[in-house]
Amino acid sequence: MYSPQAEYTEEARAAKREGTCVLSLMVGLDGKPSNVVVIKKLGMGLDQKAVEAVRKWKFEPARQNGRPIFGRLTLTISFKLFGGLSEKFIELSAKAKAGDPAAEFELANAFFEGRDIPKDESQGLALLERAAHDGLPQAQFQMAERTYGNGSVSENYVPAYVWYALAQRGGLTQVGLRISELEVKMTPEQLSDAHKQLEGSASPPAK
Repeated sequence: MYSPQAEYTEEARAAKREGTCVLSLMVGLDGKPSNVVVIKKLGMGLDQKAVEAVRKWKFEPARQNGRPIFGRLTLTISFKLFGGLSEKFIELSAKAKAGDPAAEFELANAFFEGRDIPKDESQGLALLERAAHDGLPQAQFQMAERTYGNGSVSENYVPAYVWYALAQRGGLTQVGLRISELEVKMTPEQLSDAHKQLEGSASPPAK
C-alpha cells in the first residue's frame, strides 16, 4: 500500500554497486512490517538501507475468513544506478535540495514517468508541490490539473482554482479556459474563498 524506495549509500554509488538483497519479514494485523531480517546480502550499507525503507512500508494484511492474520513475506529489493544519466540526476537532486523550482519540477516529472529513475508517485508529488509553492507557473498548472482531476470532486474546486489562477498570473495564458470552466461549477462561497486566498497568498495551502 505504501512502499518508498530504498536509498543508495555514497560508498555503493561511488563503487557503482548494483544488485539485489533479499529480506524476510512479518506483516502484522495492521499491515505494518516487523522482524525484518536480511537473508541475502548485497553489502556496502545497501542491506541496511533496504531494511530502513521496508520498515516504513505498509501492507494489506493477509486474511482468513475475512479477518486479518499475521503473514510472513520474502522480498527482493533491487538497487540499480541511473545509467548514463546518473550525473544529471545527482545534479538535479542537488539543485532541487537547494530550492531550484525548475529542477524540482523536472525531477518530479522524472519520478512520475519512471524516466531513468524508479517510478515514485509520492516523491514526484512532493517535488511538484514544492516547485509550485516556489512559484513555477508550469508546476502550479500541473498541481491544478492533478487537483481538479476529472472535475467531479467539488471540494477540490477552490485549491484547483487558486493553482490555475497563480499559473495564469505567472504567464500561462492558456489556463483561462480551465478557470472559466471552474467558475461555472463553483458556488459563490467557493469563489469568494478562492479570491481571498489569492489576495493574501503567493500559493494556496497544502491540500
